Amino acid sequence: MLIEEGGRKRPCVILDRSEGGLRINLPGDEPAPETFCILDLVTGMGREVQVAWRRPPEVGVMTLRAYDLDQPQEGLGEALRKIRISVLG
Repeated sequence: MLIEEGGRKRPCVILDRSEGGLRINLPGDEPAPETFCILDLVTGMGREVQVAWRRPPEVGVMTLRAYDLDQPQEGLGEALRKIRISVLG
């Protein structure tokens, strides 16, 4: 799930993960913003990311900061953790 500044959520599919970033598929015609957050429901990680490249519908992003959402967090990490809890129920 892509989360824009202001809290808007958009679906995305993570195609590839690495230590330094992700390759995602972003459905639709609307481009991803330059920076945003990714909520990885498979790994339980939240990431602040920045776009490294664009090849629509795919986008490569660099991880600026990662959060283990299985652990209590502060600030943005805690906001991502709460979104994850609300999505998973």
